[in-house]
Amino acid sequence: MKDEKRRSIFIVIVTLLLILILIVIGYNFIKQAIAGLHREKLNYLMELSAKSAQNIEKQIKGDLSAINTVASFISYKNEFDINSTLSVIEESVDKSFKRAGVILTDGTAYTTDNKVSDFSDRQYFKKAMNGESNVSDRLLDIWDGKEINVYAAPIYQNNEIIGVIFAAKSQEQFSEALKIESFHGEGYSYIINSDGRPVVNTDNVNSIGEFENLFDVMGNYGIYGEKFNKIKNDISQGKTDSIEYIRDGAKRQLCYSKIGVNDWYILSAVPDRAISMQSQRLVNSLIILTSIIVLFIVITSFIINAALQKNNKNLEKLAYYDDVAECSNWQKFIRDVKNIISKNSNIDFAMIMIDVNKFKVINDIYGYEEGNYVLKHIARAINSNLLSNETFCRISSDNFNILMKYESNEKVIERLEAIIRAIKGYFDTYEIEITAGIYSLIDKSLDVNVLSDRSNISRSIAKRRNDVWYHFFEEKNRLNILKEKEIENAMEKALQNGEFELYLQPKYSLANEEIFGAEALVRWNKPGAGLILPAEFIPIFERNGFIRKLDLYMFEKVCKQIADWNMNSSNISAVPISVNISRVNLTSHDLAYNFKRISQKYNVNPEFIEIELTESAIFADVDNIIDIMMKIKNEGFLVSIDDFGSGYSSLSAIKNLPADFVKIDKSFMNEVETDEKGEKVILSILSMIRMLGLFSVAEGVETESQVRLLKNAGCDIVQGFYYSKPITVAEFEKLIAIQVDLNVK
Repeated sequence: MKDEKRRSIFIVIVTLLLILILIVIGYNFIKQAIAGLHREKLNYLMELSAKSAQNIEKQIKGDLSAINTVASFISYKNEFDINSTLSVIEESVDKSFKRAGVILTDGTAYTTDNKVSDFSDRQYFKKAMNGESNVSDRLLDIWDGKEINVYAAPIYQNNEIIGVIFAAKSQEQFSEALKIESFHGEGYSYIINSDGRPVVNTDNVNSIGEFENLFDVMGNYGIYGEKFNKIKNDISQGKTDSIEYIRDGAKRQLCYSKIGVNDWYILSAVPDRAISMQSQRLVNSLIILTSIIVLFIVITSFIINAALQKNNKNLEKLAYYDDVAECSNWQKFIRDVKNIISKNSNIDFAMIMIDVNKFKVINDIYGYEEGNYVLKHIARAINSNLLSNETFCRISSDNFNILMKYESNEKVIERLEAIIRAIKGYFDTYEIEITAGIYSLIDKSLDVNVLSDRSNISRSIAKRRNDVWYHFFEEKNRLNILKEKEIENAMEKALQNGEFELYLQPKYSLANEEIFGAEALVRWNKPGAGLILPAEFIPIFERNGFIRKLDLYMFEKVCKQIADWNMNSSNISAVPISVNISRVNLTSHDLAYNFKRISQKYNVNPEFIEIELTESAIFADVDNIIDIMMKIKNEGFLVSIDDFGSGYSSLSAIKNLPADFVKIDKSFMNEVETDEKGEKVILSILSMIRMLGLFSVAEGVETESQVRLLKNAGCDIVQGFYYSKPITVAEFEKLIAIQVDLNVK
């Protein structure tokens, strides 16, 4: 009996010990799982906060870009008129803005809804007047007292700020963007500046409500001491982090992320119980199932595993899924590309970026919602044409990246054409056009960002060319971009340091074969690099607008040189100099005034300066250019039509142009040597120029036979390597001196 009792006690004790061990093991296991789940949820909160910051930054920069575009459009108008400017603003500014208008330099503001006020004390106005496009902190609308943020951008004319365009946006739109949809609405966010003052508040019932300065009230809500100092120091230093604090007896998490606008920060707060809700359900399950502990451990393990898998899937969708196009996002694409390449070292791949041409037109015609459906359609078209071990994503806006197996250039194009055919079938009345950049992965060890950048370089090249819809990356493409960037970084300093030098190519009169004048040409004498020819930098300067400065700089060097000759500093008499003016400068209606101002500065007679305008620039906007040519002529300068015959114009088309010289394109000189018809064309052109009462100039003259032909045909002036290449001013002066000595003898 005692033995049975002892056995029973032993069994009970062993059972209890076993149960206790199982409970401890199960409790520790679930506790670790809950902690891991909590960390995942906290990371998710950080991602939500960062995503909100990115969305708000994107929204603000998009709005600023739109306001700058309108300001640029106004800047190009001939005259600045308030009524017409307001009309342009009303038509161009997005309707999501509450109000828009223009502020004159004295601070007087005129709005599109017929209101007038003095905004001279507004900080956004002062910043814009200093050339900075900006968005204000929270303001009160002076007319209805509601909270707004104001965008402002300077309006330039003749490189001077003549006013400011502004547009006010209701804070309700920012408040909407701050709503955290997760955590059953218990989470909330603010936007503050680095001083703690509110930029955008929230109407969430769980928030602390309105405040004048968040730093002043944090202590009332459980954030003080080291935590308060950490937040304040982090925000002052532009850092992103999170802290845990207790408010109203409940533990909470606070995340703060910097927004790339002004000194704004987004702060997101969520109760810990909301983050740990799923974890709490597991704890309750543990308490309920203690009576059947063995089964409890099995079931609980299954529940935890299922819950973690579900949670990971949700987190993966948030971190790696593009909701707009319903496909992988950039982060998922990076991970997939690395995985595919590492597991398929024997397969060649190509990185492709495709871009929808004029996607904004689709949004404008069919609306943004339909535009999003187009992006989904493109994603489906790509996905349906991919093979195993291939992947894609939407990288941004209407751009998609594709990792595709590579067999040959032709095979890649064939597969892309199949994708494009599927894409084009979306609309019946509008054909979607695609541009593609392709990079064959020569070096698979390169970072995915580098691979994408190279496909993007190719896409940009194809986009600029307009004659093809795709381009395969070449190493020289990357080197050209690096070289172009190097040139752009050095150009301003080069201008200040006088690195752009004046070269002269002599022009000879065929009547006596003496120097008639010269054409001014620019050379960049860059320290450490030597002499750089115009073909390497002029196209870049024309694209970025720096050519405006360089044209006037070279014009002034010519005026200074003529002035030096007039003062007999080199014992050389001044000769006429022709100066090339880029088509970029022809949009400036004060061009003639600037020429006059500079020439008067050096007391140079305008008749010694000839302004060369290319044929293509003239006939691209003939009415406007004729007006500019007349202004130049009225100031006393000579005008010539350069590169005549390189385009599609004819002498009948130039008969009404106020020009003095017609400069025949050098391509005709090349034809004279190889084609009998070329000689007849030259004779015909020179005859008609003479009939129009204009002087003829032939450039690119390189042989004696060309000289004889031109002389017999009655050409007035020639230039080219037969007589002289472009030379320095000192070398040109020696030529003049030799000519003078010969005449004296």
